[in-house]
Amino acid sequence: MKKLILILILFTGISATAQRSSFAVISNLKFSNGDKKEILDSLVRNINSYGELSFVLFSGSITSYGTRTEFESIKNSLDSLKSQYLLLPSGQDTRDAEGWNSFMEFFGEDKFVFNGNGFAFIGINPSLPYRGINFYTNENVLWLKEILDEINTDKEIYFFIPVEFEKVSNWQKVFNHLQKKNLKLIVNGSTEKFVQRNLNGINVVDIPAFNETTNNEPYISFISKDSITVTNSKQKNIIVIDKSILIDKQSADIGKPVQEKIDLLCNIQGARLTYTSPLYWNGHIYTSSYNGIVACYDSTGSFMWDYNTFGNIIGTPVIRDRVIAVSTLQGDLITLSAITGEQIQTIGFEEMITTDLGVIEYQGNRILMIPKLTQSKSAIIFGTSSGKIFCYDLETLQEYWVNSNSTGMIRSNPVSIENNILFTGNDGYLYCIDSRNGLLTWRWKEKSETDFSNSGIATDGKKVFVVSNDGTCYAIDLMLGKLTWKSDKAAVYEKFTFAENQKNLILKGKDSKIYLVNIDNGKIAREIKLDLPLSYSETGVIQMDKNILFTDKDRIFKTSNGSKPEMIFFEDYVPYNFLGKIDENKFIASNYNGLVIIFSLRQN
Repeated sequence: MKKLILILILFTGISATAQRSSFAVISNLKFSNGDKKEILDSLVRNINSYGELSFVLFSGSITSYGTRTEFESIKNSLDSLKSQYLLLPSGQDTRDAEGWNSFMEFFGEDKFVFNGNGFAFIGINPSLPYRGINFYTNENVLWLKEILDEINTDKEIYFFIPVEFEKVSNWQKVFNHLQKKNLKLIVNGSTEKFVQRNLNGINVVDIPAFNETTNNEPYISFISKDSITVTNSKQKNIIVIDKSILIDKQSADIGKPVQEKIDLLCNIQGARLTYTSPLYWNGHIYTSSYNGIVACYDSTGSFMWDYNTFGNIIGTPVIRDRVIAVSTLQGDLITLSAITGEQIQTIGFEEMITTDLGVIEYQGNRILMIPKLTQSKSAIIFGTSSGKIFCYDLETLQEYWVNSNSTGMIRSNPVSIENNILFTGNDGYLYCIDSRNGLLTWRWKEKSETDFSNSGIATDGKKVFVVSNDGTCYAIDLMLGKLTWKSDKAAVYEKFTFAENQKNLILKGKDSKIYLVNIDNGKIAREIKLDLPLSYSETGVIQMDKNILFTDKDRIFKTSNGSKPEMIFFEDYVPYNFLGKIDENKFIASNYNGLVIIFSLRQN
């Protein structure tokens, strides 16, 4: 504490001098209502006792669950700060649709630029809402570039990120934009240790997570003309950076495109944030982007038509009966002609639609008020932010039923088999409901802390397969809703696929292996050791003949007979959100910036 007091006195005595500033950073507060309310209020009083700071930054997982009540409580407490506060949310903060909507309502933005005393402080949240992956969208990169264009080259830039900078998929692009200016420091949150390091000639300070017992003080930074000082009083840790020591700066390697191993049949450069998977139907490609645009292309990638929903799309549309059904996050359900793109009809309701649209053959007894003109039984199913599952007639957009057994946002895409619909909720349960009336058949999880909310779902007609957040794979009896087997020999990611023989599941392991798990007994039938670390991905693994295709972050790989994986496609540092098979040797893939490619494997 004495060391901090001395620094504070020094700073106060010369605060009138130009080119001096101070700020505080609190990383991974993980606030939740209850006992942590008093911890936050105590922290606010503590910060106020330091005297006037330029700003106070809360970064990382600011809340525990990302709910509206948590954000509302945080706002009430932080409004008591004497200094301006800034927020860079991440992780759990972006998980829940209603919660994230509340964050934007209360705080307005998840990035900032703060100017003062010859310094420019810039922060961007790279966590993609509802998906839990970190990358800088085209929109954020463009925003940063426009900000930097307005900053003089002599002004020092300090860049903030709520997670470790190099763990963001396309950090290189952002780094190179910053390097063109007078970048002095990168401040990372959510790290394990308090440490100073160097990244291509730029100083980096890692700020560890807040802990109410061992690390419950903010990290205070003081900037002068000659130095940067960062300290945490309780742990008596201090970092001093001498600005006069010059280090050779280097640009980040942006990588070279790779496509020599494939024949690229189609390349659509969307350049827009895209949550959804592309659809391939009747020789046409359909895309939908977060800004609400649905577009159609022919098989060569030539544009045919588009339609503006005037909303945000995060769920993949569905095509049936020559109709494409589209939903928006704001709760609009729209049908278009899959041939011309002309609107057929639309309805809206007060529910945020948060899953892909699915389609079933409705076999129930509900009689619709508006008569149908066709004999079609096609019905749309989807989940919402409040935990409901809806079933609507595709032709007339009339409601058949609604299920409200789950609580919290539905993020897993509903899966139908015979007269059953399977989904998982934010409450962690796996649900099975009757597709004829929406009534609950069963729900299951192994124990209270088991969480299936982010799992993929698959079924062989007898068993349901899911993966919990701790990497355990389960098989549940479809008829009875009881455990058949579980496989916890290896921790695996939540997205998986069936093997070509339909007798195994293919799962990506967190230990850099691909596992084939027998669907009858849960035993590992085969494991393929890779020489690269696998990260969480929305895409599954494709097996055909002796080849296995998979994505990892921003690259597509192929391995044959367990051989060393070879990269077959790379274009940009943007993670893939879809990899699918069209026919025997034709595949389709897309990334979060709207790139869609169709390719075949080049024959050796």
